[in-house]
Amino acid sequence: MEIPDFPSSLFRHIFHSFHLLCYRKLCYDPAAVSADWLKSLSGSSGNAKASGGAIGSNIVNPQSISVIGVCSLDGGENGAGVPKADFHHSRQELIAVEHVMLADDDPDDREFFLETLYSLLADVKVSVLEDGQELMEELSGLKLLPDLLFLDLNMPKVNGFECMKKIRDNSNMKHLRVIILSTSGDRQTIDYLYRLGADAFIQKPLQFSSWRPLLEKALSRNFTGARLTRKNFLIRE
Repeated sequence: MEIPDFPSSLFRHIFHSFHLLCYRKLCYDPAAVSADWLKSLSGSSGNAKASGGAIGSNIVNPQSISVIGVCSLDGGENGAGVPKADFHHSRQELIAVEHVMLADDDPDDREFFLETLYSLLADVKVSVLEDGQELMEELSGLKLLPDLLFLDLNMPKVNGFECMKKIRDNSNMKHLRVIILSTSGDRQTIDYLYRLGADAFIQKPLQFSSWRPLLEKALSRNFTGARLTRKNFLIRE
C-alpha cells in the first residue's frame, strides 16, 4: 500500500495547534494539568483561560488576557509532575508602541503573534492584513503610519520582498520601521533583506513559547536612532 505524502504545511498546522493547546493549558490553567494528561496527549482543552483578539475590519482589539508565565514541571510529594508556573522572569523595557501592523497569510502564525503581542502590550492597536496587495493598499490610505510593521515574506498576490521594495521607494512610507517574519533562516535571504532596508529579521519559531522572547527583544529595540548593523539585524532568542 502506497502511503500518501504528508504536506509540510499540514504538519506545521497540526504541530502549531497542539503546541498552543498544551502551552495554554500549562500557563493559563496549570491546576488542570496532570501527568496523565501530558503522557496520554489525549486530553481536551479543559478550562483554558486564554483569549486572543477578535479580528474585524482588519483591526484587532485585545480582550481580557493574562500575562503568560514560564511554566515547568515540578515533581510533587507523590512525584506526580505538577506544573509549576514561574512569573518571576526578567523583562526588558519595551519601546512605546501604539499601533502595530501585521501582514501574514498564515492563520496559525497570526494567532501565535497576536496572543504573544497582547501578553506584552495589552492595549496596542493591531491592523492585520493577509496578503501583500492588501497591505500596500492599506498603507497608501493611511495618514499616520503604524509604529511597526511585521512583514511576512511568502504571501499571495504581492510577496514580502516586493512590499519591502515598494515601501522603501515610496517617499511617504520609506521611514516605516519594518521587521521581517519568515520561516526561512537562509543567510542570503537575510542579507538581501538587510540591503533592501528592512530594520530587523525574525525567523518564525515552531514553538509558541519561543515567540515571546523574540517579540520582547524586537519591541525593546530603539528604532529611533541609527539603523541596526547587519550583526544585530537578526533577532535571536
